[in-house]
Amino acid sequence: MDQGYTQEDLRRFLAQIKPSVKAMVEAGTAITSHSRPMPREIYHYTNTEALMGIVENEELWATDSRFLNDTAETQWASRLFISAIDDIKPSNAAEVEMLSRLKSSVVDGISGYAVYIASFSEEKDDLPQWRGYGSSNSAVSIGFRSNRLSARFGGYELLSVIYDEHEQKRIAKDLVNIVYNFYKSNAAIDNPATSHFLIPECLQSFRLMAIYSVLRFKQPRWHSEKEWRLVAFEREWDAVKSLSFRSGVAGLTPFIKMKGEEKSVPFELMIEEVMIGPSPHQERSKMALELYLNSKMRWTRQLVTMSDLTLR
Repeated sequence: MDQGYTQEDLRRFLAQIKPSVKAMVEAGTAITSHSRPMPREIYHYTNTEALMGIVENEELWATDSRFLNDTAETQWASRLFISAIDDIKPSNAAEVEMLSRLKSSVVDGISGYAVYIASFSEEKDDLPQWRGYGSSNSAVSIGFRSNRLSARFGGYELLSVIYDEHEQKRIAKDLVNIVYNFYKSNAAIDNPATSHFLIPECLQSFRLMAIYSVLRFKQPRWHSEKEWRLVAFEREWDAVKSLSFRSGVAGLTPFIKMKGEEKSVPFELMIEEVMIGPSPHQERSKMALELYLNSKMRWTRQLVTMSDLTLR
């Protein structure tokens, strides 16, 4: 069946739009990569069993983003992008189709990729985050030196979460407008391949740019967490081969093990502090944890502290 274009048409089309695709993605990346200043330390809330795995295996666990505790996160970001798309007034049927497919890509998510997240906070002693562990006597907050964590896990993205709704709306609007203007400026290219490949090119570029925002947008009510995220992007098939599973609130939770670059920063030098969460047995927990760290780490310093807060 005649597809309406030749391979030579496609080659010429892709060569012609390559510079503008590059400019579009660079502009979008500049918008989405802006981050608040990185603090000296960031803190990972977990339990002592996970702490032992982190120390002994020199790895961090990153959860499949589809299985995070707050399932409303992606829906929140999607609504912001859909609203930005709806604000555009298309001038012809072709633009209507492009915007419709752009909206569908927001709803469908990033097909072909899996995203894994390890969460950190700027707050080392935060009551709402301690409450996430209920009355557990094993909750800890592990303080990592930010620049060393970033160096050790340089193959991943360390991103600050955005809570300000006005900033979120601005980013969503700017990204949608970048893609829309790219489409308008290239829709008139005189090439049989244009009608077949321009919209897919818009969708692919939009997904690559928007995923960073989807991962960083959270509702303002969570602002006290001051969250940072260490993020891994994996092709779904590649990720399946290295998946691990743990028990979660909704059954099994898939995750990957982040190892980092072993020759960059010694793992133990990333850890600045381990804080024991609120519990009736903090002194005993502190003693046991100090014994454990002294047995596993060559240079422990005075790492272990205790929360001043009380769970009520």
